[in-house]
Amino acid sequence: MRKGGFFRICSRVMTFILMAGLAMGVMTAVPDNAATVYAKDGNGDVVVVIDPGHGGYDGGAHSATTGDNESDLNWGIAKYMKAELETYAGVRVYVTRANNEWNTNTGRAHMGKSVGADAVISIHNNSSGNTGTNGFVAYGSVVDGYSEPTKNLCLNMARYAQAAGLGLFSGGYLTRTGTNPAEDFYTVIDEGTKSGIPTIIAEHSFMTNASDSYFMHEKENQRKVGVADATAVAEYFGLSKRTISDGQSIELDRSYSAYFVPSNQKDGGVSFSSSDENVAHVRSDGLITAVNAGTATVTYTYADGTSGSCTFTTKPVVQVGVSAGINPTVYRTSDEIAAIDKSTIIVKAIYSDGTSRQQSSGYNVGDIDPYYEGRQYVSITHNGFSASLLIRLDTTAEIGTYSKYLYQTTGEYADIFTYPELVSIEGVSGSPYTSNGFENEPKPTQPETTTQAQPTEQTTAAETAETTAAQDTAEETAETATELVTEAQDTTVEGEVTQETDETASTVDATQTVSGSTTAADTTAVSTSPDKSETTAQATATDTTKGNKEKKSMDWIIAVLIVLIALMAALIVFAAMSIKKNNRYNRRLEQRERRRREELGEDETRNEGSRSGSKRINEDEPKRRKR
Repeated sequence: MRKGGFFRICSRVMTFILMAGLAMGVMTAVPDNAATVYAKDGNGDVVVVIDPGHGGYDGGAHSATTGDNESDLNWGIAKYMKAELETYAGVRVYVTRANNEWNTNTGRAHMGKSVGADAVISIHNNSSGNTGTNGFVAYGSVVDGYSEPTKNLCLNMARYAQAAGLGLFSGGYLTRTGTNPAEDFYTVIDEGTKSGIPTIIAEHSFMTNASDSYFMHEKENQRKVGVADATAVAEYFGLSKRTISDGQSIELDRSYSAYFVPSNQKDGGVSFSSSDENVAHVRSDGLITAVNAGTATVTYTYADGTSGSCTFTTKPVVQVGVSAGINPTVYRTSDEIAAIDKSTIIVKAIYSDGTSRQQSSGYNVGDIDPYYEGRQYVSITHNGFSASLLIRLDTTAEIGTYSKYLYQTTGEYADIFTYPELVSIEGVSGSPYTSNGFENEPKPTQPETTTQAQPTEQTTAAETAETTAAQDTAEETAETATELVTEAQDTTVEGEVTQETDETASTVDATQTVSGSTTAADTTAVSTSPDKSETTAQATATDTTKGNKEKKSMDWIIAVLIVLIALMAALIVFAAMSIKKNNRYNRRLEQRERRRREELGEDETRNEGSRSGSKRINEDEPKRRKR
């Protein structure tokens, strides 16, 4: 081998080893803040699933101050959030329930799986045994690959919730682990991440706090909060407002919107009109919303008579998918699974306008194997669409009581459609003339996210006791509600004993009474849900924050070690190659010297032979002469 080729190979090998070591070190040391798990639909749109917590017979937490049930507030926020988010381009929005329906937590997460969601956002309002506790807080995931994306989304939503007028609880962001520290406690988050979807729980206020209750009772504030949520999500995914201009045509699904932006904008007043408001409703600032199937012409007119128009078509509503859930999801014996009543399976048809509706018939359920241990996925089909139903057999799971009524609807189907309205929020604008749909003003200040220690007296008895009871509804007595709303469902992790509960059922001290009647709390067999465990959650979040700092420190140490090991490996390889090269060079010198010596030896032998022959000739010479 030539020396040049040898050196080139050595240098390439060393460069490869060094760069690989550096890359591994950087990847280990630098947090993946930009990590996002995308599962975009076939059209390349970001898919967001909004999950209004509770519903149906489950009213969730209850405000003694205003008389509101949490499920109604969740519905209002989700409704306005959906309407605002649908004014952005490149996004599909779905909602997990109709107003009168309830979902299992596993079913909520698996609807996201059915539509290929990029994010599931579970909308809730909190409660506490301490009536002084207030503010917005969002729960993210602890799972690798999802912790940073969900944290960033939670903090973004907290920032905009603050801009809408809400305070922040614990800096606006918390996490909670199950019995396995690497997995999430709350079922909707855990099942979301198991389906490959970043999932969060957004607790907007504490219904046990009078100030929060009065704030959330106002429809305008629900609208503000919903718009703030939508804006935070749009910013997180980098979305821009959808627009249309003169002479253009656009087709949108019902409930989606687009801004009509004149090609030649002028000073002075401009007005907008639609040839059919029942097809295309136009707002005073030119926002057109798809109402019902059909085509309409939308026109703008300036004060000087300048005008222009566009064509707006609303598509018919069609089914686009199906999802399913069952209560409970986890069973301890094969006999329990064999006894499942398939009519209690909650099958949801999903539609192009983002709505979903529980089906009472017309669906098929595949065979359920009562002896299949672990997580079993049963086929569900409806109108040509298919999904999977999760059923789990775990002989060690602790199964709580649950209400057989929860799967039933409580009235007529309630449409989630609403018109987007102009909402004034600090740092947020409905203007279509900016690149991302909101003004680039200074963002609201964000407090430190490190949680503070909660006084020990705030730890409620409900946080240390297993309690299952019901929340009063507006129409029923406390006794009836207790029978209907008590629930406990699926465990959040395979092999982990954590019952599924609706993440935001109310929590109070076991002995606390409100308006003369005992207010009860839904809990799991292991611990309470977020709105009934602020102290536990704070401690967990503090531990998590410390753990994250320690983990980052360890990451840097590991990164430095990796780089040093890579350098040492490169040096060892270089030294080994150098030694090998020197050995080859020395062997070549020895071979050359040996050959030289051998050649010299042959020459001396030849010379000695020549001298001996000459002597014999000289000795024979006198003899010849004598003769």
